[in-house]
Amino acid sequence: MGRWHRLGDSAPMNVAILVPVRVGGSVGFIKHLNEVVPRWKLNDRIDKISIFASAGTLDVLGTLGVDLVQVPRDDYRTGFRRMGELVKAGAYDVALNSTARPVKLKSFPLVTTVQNIEPIQTPTYPMPFLWRLRLWAFRREHAIACRQATRVLALSNYVKSTVCRRFHLGQEKVDVVYLGFDPAEVTCACKPDLNIREGDFIFSAGSIVPYRGYEDIICALAEIRSKGGLVPCAVLAGSRVGPGKTYEESLIKLAKSFM
Repeated sequence: MGRWHRLGDSAPMNVAILVPVRVGGSVGFIKHLNEVVPRWKLNDRIDKISIFASAGTLDVLGTLGVDLVQVPRDDYRTGFRRMGELVKAGAYDVALNSTARPVKLKSFPLVTTVQNIEPIQTPTYPMPFLWRLRLWAFRREHAIACRQATRVLALSNYVKSTVCRRFHLGQEKVDVVYLGFDPAEVTCACKPDLNIREGDFIFSAGSIVPYRGYEDIICALAEIRSKGGLVPCAVLAGSRVGPGKTYEESLIKLAKSFM
């Protein structure tokens, strides 16, 4: 069994990073690993880093220069039993689960990251039955993974409060760790020329899906206009996922109704 380290411990840790998906992985978390893993490698308190994932995911993460441990692509059918066995067989002190999906890894120091708020929110918007069923399955996985974990990492205070409330977790079990922002990725070439003055601009980037609640922004801007206020320009950038097409069409229709 691994040893649960605290900041004051002097012995270096061996860290296992788990990516319990069939293939691929969260683009945001992969970018996050590309930022933090090189820093971890320079930290004297970390001796070894290994990533456990299927072949398709390891292809994306191979540039990190750490140990890569391949698990069968169909390991998800057994609840990632093989992944858990490989971690326990190694001399690892702690495992970081990159996504809130259960891994068969009992009695082991495990930190689980909650990346997506949609499965754990209470939906108040219409959606297709199959999408609702999909979210129910993801919410069940999130609940099991968070209760199984020694600690949970939430990407915002809102995610933390929602996780604690929905899964009945104590506040002390969940920590907030923002993924961060890399200003080096932002260049003038990336900025759209919308002829908008500074301060008159609302921008959101991400998948255009119902849980974003973009209709609140549109209605708020309409309310500002009705009261004679200066209405800023809102730009919603992102791709459509699942029921996103219908949702995007409803947003356009709503915006036009206030014009």
